Amino acid sequence: YTTTNVPGPGCDEQAFNEVFASCSCRPVCGSQCPCVVRSKRAGCAAAIECSSLCTCGTACPIRHVQHGLRCRLQVFKTQAKGFGVRTMEFIHRGSYVCPYAGEVISIEVARQRVSKLARCESNYVMVLRENGVVTLVVDPRSVGGVGRFLNHSCEPNLTITPVRAECVVPELALFAKRDISAGEELTYDYSDGSYSSPQRSNTKCACGSKRCFGWLPMDKLVLGF
Repeated sequence: YTTTNVPGPGCDEQAFNEVFASCSCRPVCGSQCPCVVRSKRAGCAAAIECSSLCTCGTACPIRHVQHGLRCRLQVFKTQAKGFGVRTMEFIHRGSYVCPYAGEVISIEVARQRVSKLARCESNYVMVLRENGVVTLVVDPRSVGGVGRFLNHSCEPNLTITPVRAECVVPELALFAKRDISAGEELTYDYSDGSYSSPQRSNTKCACGSKRCFGWLPMDKLVLGF
């Protein structure tokens, strides 16, 4: 079990030792904080948090993911989708919910692992692209956390964001897209909302959304296409 990404086969382990420059803000960070400025430059699809190397302290408002799970979550058996995750308490829009953590591997290792899966086995490999370039491949099948049990929805209540703090290797953080009531199943879009190219699997989608595309998304890159 892990709540953070860990080095796996084929990854660049040196990247886990590369750190961002820290800030010297006191007592908390404002709009001119270097970490805040870098995060804004990264764009809405990425975020940079202050870290233990910064002087602002743990109460800094741009520290979220590093504080870990704050919501009470439950893994449960769904009717048609295997296991899923639901929240046991109300979650406000924009709140950090949980990480999608696992082994950081190369795309070549990912292809090898996926090719060995039986037809009935699930593929948990997630490929992160930033500005069209693959920057991270995560596989939580053997080493992972609660995020691996999250199901897909064509109309999800979570969104995934790469977040960096001390290390240049990002954590994949799931945030609430809207207010979520206690008891609701938590879901995200496996394609991260990108349907510009028709990458669909032959697995029917059971999300039940009115906007359902009918089939689960598929990343052809891990299949070698």
